[in-house]
Amino acid sequence: MHEWSLAYSIILTLKNIVEERKLKNVKEIEIEVSNLSQLDLDILKEAILTIGKDFGFENLKVNIRELNTRFKCNNCGYIWSWIDIKDQVIKELCEDNPECDNPIHISPSLAFVYLRCPKCGSIDFEILDNIDVRISKIVGEVE
Repeated sequence: MHEWSLAYSIILTLKNIVEERKLKNVKEIEIEVSNLSQLDLDILKEAILTIGKDFGFENLKVNIRELNTRFKCNNCGYIWSWIDIKDQVIKELCEDNPECDNPIHISPSLAFVYLRCPKCGSIDFEILDNIDVRISKIVGEVE
Protein backbone atom coordinates (compact mmCIF):
# COMPACT_ATOMS: atom_id res chain seq x y z
CA MET A 1 0.00 0.00 0.00
CA HIS A 2 1.60 3.18 -1.09
CA GLU A 3 -0.81 5.22 1.04
CA TRP A 4 1.56 4.75 3.99
CA SER A 5 4.68 5.87 2.12
CA LEU A 6 2.76 8.82 0.74
CA ALA A 7 1.53 9.70 4.24
CA TYR A 8 5.12 9.64 5.47
CA SER A 9 6.12 12.06 2.71
CA ILE A 10 3.18 14.33 3.57
CA ILE A 11 4.21 14.44 7.22
CA LEU A 12 7.86 15.15 6.33
CA THR A 13 6.70 17.96 4.03
CA LEU A 14 4.44 19.30 6.75
CA LYS A 15 7.31 19.20 9.25
CA ASN A 16 9.55 21.15 6.86
CA ILE A 17 6.87 23.77 6.18
CA VAL A 18 6.19 24.16 9.91
CA GLU A 19 9.89 24.70 10.60
CA GLU A 20 10.39 27.04 7.64
CA ARG A 21 7.38 29.21 8.47
CA LYS A 22 7.96 28.98 12.22
CA LEU A 23 4.49 27.61 12.94
CA LYS A 24 3.36 26.08 16.19
CA ASN A 25 0.24 24.31 17.37
CA VAL A 26 -0.65 22.98 13.94
CA LYS A 27 -4.23 21.83 14.31
CA GLU A 28 -5.41 21.06 10.82
CA ILE A 29 -4.20 20.28 7.32
CA GLU A 30 -6.01 19.88 4.06
CA ILE A 31 -4.71 17.48 1.44
CA GLU A 32 -5.78 17.50 -2.19
CA VAL A 33 -5.54 14.14 -3.94
CA SER A 34 -5.96 13.37 -7.62
CA ASN A 35 -8.55 10.66 -8.21
CA LEU A 36 -6.22 9.35 -10.91
CA SER A 37 -3.97 8.07 -8.12
CA GLN A 38 -6.85 5.85 -6.97
CA LEU A 39 -5.75 6.08 -3.34
CA ASP A 40 -7.79 4.67 -0.50
CA LEU A 41 -8.50 7.97 1.27
CA ASP A 42 -9.46 6.35 4.58
CA ILE A 43 -6.15 4.48 4.71
CA LEU A 44 -4.26 7.63 3.72
CA LYS A 45 -5.93 9.62 6.49
CA GLU A 46 -5.26 6.92 9.08
CA ALA A 47 -1.63 6.75 8.00
CA ILE A 48 -1.19 10.55 8.19
CA LEU A 49 -2.67 10.60 11.69
CA THR A 50 -0.58 7.65 12.87
CA ILE A 51 2.73 8.84 11.43
CA GLY A 52 1.96 12.43 12.43
CA LYS A 53 1.96 11.45 16.11
CA ASP A 54 5.59 10.34 15.77
CA PHE A 55 6.46 13.86 14.60
CA GLY A 56 4.58 15.75 17.30
CA PHE A 57 1.34 16.32 15.41
CA GLU A 58 -0.78 14.79 18.17
CA ASN A 59 -4.22 16.32 17.64
CA LEU A 60 -4.04 16.96 13.93
CA LYS A 61 -7.29 17.21 11.99
CA VAL A 62 -6.85 15.91 8.45
CA ASN A 63 -9.22 16.86 5.66
CA ILE A 64 -8.74 15.15 2.31
CA ARG A 65 -10.35 16.43 -0.89
CA GLU A 66 -10.35 14.22 -3.95
CA LEU A 67 -10.07 16.17 -7.19
CA ASN A 68 -11.07 14.90 -10.62
CA THR A 69 -8.17 14.73 -13.08
CA ARG A 70 -8.99 16.23 -16.49
CA PHE A 71 -7.37 15.62 -19.86
CA LYS A 72 -7.41 17.42 -23.21
CA CYS A 73 -6.81 15.80 -26.57
CA ASN A 74 -4.27 17.73 -28.64
CA ASN A 75 -5.71 16.18 -31.81
CA CYS A 76 -9.45 16.94 -31.57
CA GLY A 77 -9.62 19.25 -28.54
CA TYR A 78 -11.96 16.97 -26.56
CA ILE A 79 -11.78 17.37 -22.77
CA TRP A 80 -12.56 14.41 -20.51
CA SER A 81 -11.98 13.34 -16.93
CA TRP A 82 -10.75 10.24 -15.13
CA ILE A 83 -14.28 9.61 -13.87
CA ASP A 84 -15.49 9.45 -17.48
CA ILE A 85 -13.10 6.65 -18.44
CA LYS A 86 -12.02 4.93 -15.22
CA ASP A 87 -14.26 1.87 -15.41
CA GLN A 88 -13.41 1.15 -19.05
CA VAL A 89 -9.65 1.63 -18.51
CA ILE A 90 -9.56 -0.64 -15.47
CA LYS A 91 -11.64 -3.25 -17.30
CA GLU A 92 -9.19 -3.21 -20.22
CA LEU A 93 -6.07 -3.24 -18.05
CA CYS A 94 -7.24 -5.81 -15.55
CA GLU A 95 -9.37 -8.09 -17.73
CA ASP A 96 -11.90 -8.59 -14.90
CA ASN A 97 -9.19 -9.70 -12.45
CA PRO A 98 -10.32 -8.41 -9.01
CA GLU A 99 -6.73 -8.74 -7.71
CA CYS A 100 -5.39 -6.43 -10.42
CA ASP A 101 -3.37 -3.46 -9.25
CA ASN A 102 -3.44 -1.47 -12.46
CA PRO A 103 -0.24 0.44 -13.26
CA ILE A 104 -1.91 3.86 -13.35
CA HIS A 105 -2.75 3.35 -9.68
CA ILE A 106 0.95 2.98 -8.88
CA SER A 107 2.13 5.90 -11.04
CA PRO A 108 -0.47 8.31 -12.45
CA SER A 109 2.06 9.53 -15.04
CA LEU A 110 1.56 6.16 -16.75
CA ALA A 111 -1.72 7.60 -18.02
CA PHE A 112 0.31 8.64 -21.08
CA VAL A 113 1.06 4.98 -21.79
CA TYR A 114 -2.38 3.49 -21.24
CA LEU A 115 -4.93 6.19 -22.10
CA ARG A 116 -6.31 7.44 -25.40
CA CYS A 117 -8.78 10.18 -26.24
CA PRO A 118 -12.22 8.59 -25.85
CA LYS A 119 -13.53 10.63 -28.80
CA CYS A 120 -10.88 10.19 -31.54
CA GLY A 121 -8.52 7.56 -30.08
CA SER A 122 -5.44 9.79 -30.22
CA ILE A 123 -2.55 9.18 -27.85
CA ASP A 124 -1.61 12.88 -28.10
CA PHE A 125 -3.22 14.43 -25.02
CA GLU A 126 -2.26 16.49 -22.01
CA ILE A 127 -3.26 16.44 -18.38
CA LEU A 128 -4.99 19.72 -17.63
CA ASP A 129 -5.07 19.56 -13.86
CA ASN A 130 -5.23 17.55 -10.66
CA ILE A 131 -2.57 14.90 -11.12
CA ASP A 132 -0.79 14.98 -7.81
CA VAL A 133 -1.14 15.01 -4.05
CA ARG A 134 -0.47 18.24 -2.21
CA ILE A 135 -0.94 20.00 1.08
CA SER A 136 -3.34 22.82 0.24
CA LYS A 137 -3.92 24.27 3.70
CA ILE A 138 -2.22 24.33 7.09
CA VAL A 139 -3.93 25.79 10.15
CA GLY A 140 -1.55 26.75 12.93
CA GLU A 141 -0.10 29.68 14.82
CA VAL A 142 2.90 31.80 13.88
CA GLU A 143 5.58 31.94 16.59
